[in-house]
Amino acid sequence: MRFVVGEAGDDYPRRLRHLVSFFTEARFARQDLVLAVVKDERMAAVANINLPRERSVEFPDGRDPLEPHRQRVWNDLGPDARDRYEAYGEATAHCVFPEPHYHLGMIGVRRDSAGGGHARRLLDHLHSLSAAHPRSCGVSLATENPRNVSLYEHFGYSIVGHERVREMETWGFFRADPS
Repeated sequence: MRFVVGEAGDDYPRRLRHLVSFFTEARFARQDLVLAVVKDERMAAVANINLPRERSVEFPDGRDPLEPHRQRVWNDLGPDARDRYEAYGEATAHCVFPEPHYHLGMIGVRRDSAGGGHARRLLDHLHSLSAAHPRSCGVSLATENPRNVSLYEHFGYSIVGHERVREMETWGFFRADPS
């Protein structure tokens, strides 16, 4: 996310929230999945997940209901952010995953809830959903944080792609369902 948002100074938190809210709204519009861990009546962690699909989502009237929000996001973040987002998409297109599968688009834990095992709970639940799905063969994800590489390997993921996107690196991972 930091790569897409770019250097925004004091405005970074607001711009990040705008981008994350769009990605979350997209999951709802496509009838995908958003998982959350609630602790003390507050959301402690969340995961945005794409469901296994053999074809793209088609909207009833043929129009993408996200288009107005998408335009607001890119108008707010600017053409450089959109260019970085598209460069990221082109670079990660080289990661090939078995189909169909679940895709973990984002996972985040509130700073004041870090270390509580919330990410593990979300990942474990996602893994169980994939294993129970009659057509899913596993879970994919990507990270741009080198510290997360060994973490995802610990959770049973294997690197299926590693790309450089300008000044950033990204790793694509896949975790096959148990047979």
